[in-house]
Amino acid sequence: MPKTILHIDSSVRIDGSASRYLSQHIVSHLAIGDPNVQIIRRDTNKAACFIDGDWADASLTSNDDRNTKMNETLKLSDGMVAELVSASHIVIGAPLYNFSIPTTLRAWVDHIARPGLSFLAKNDGFEGLLKNKQAYLAIVSGSTEIGGEMDYATPYLKQVLSFFGITEVSVFSASNLMTKNRENVLERTIANIDAAFRSDAGNWD
Repeated sequence: MPKTILHIDSSVRIDGSASRYLSQHIVSHLAIGDPNVQIIRRDTNKAACFIDGDWADASLTSNDDRNTKMNETLKLSDGMVAELVSASHIVIGAPLYNFSIPTTLRAWVDHIARPGLSFLAKNDGFEGLLKNKQAYLAIVSGSTEIGGEMDYATPYLKQVLSFFGITEVSVFSASNLMTKNRENVLERTIANIDAAFRSDAGNWD
């Protein structure tokens, strides 16, 4: 089965985005030496559609009972879920905005949180349905320490992925890009990514 990488970026910046730069570096490592790799690109800023009451009603209605309008309402969400289901590897580039993730990335999370598709609600709790996948987070900040007490993005994304059954999550971060030497911080993060893939060579499949 060919490796399928879902590459998600969420920075409002295109040129000069540190999170996009790091997430692409991770994808390049995952794709190297695999001519059959499939890469799915999802830029959350290009499909920033927030859920509403109509969406909630449609998502909680069984497939057999949905009407044409409901199916149309869920069309974008269905596509996002299908991308995630098909992926063996997920790479997410996320800058820290106001201590958390960008709103468009949060909208993506809302769209894929679908009972019966990404998780099951059971009498004794919840079960994630997206098991046996590997995820990689490239998280950057301008003036906040990633992994510190003011970083709500990293634990949130790890919790969300775990809720969907994705528990193998690697985090690569670049903190304080505005208050420290940006290039030096990025170089260290790139070196950490390179070292991680070298040390785990053969275990990223």
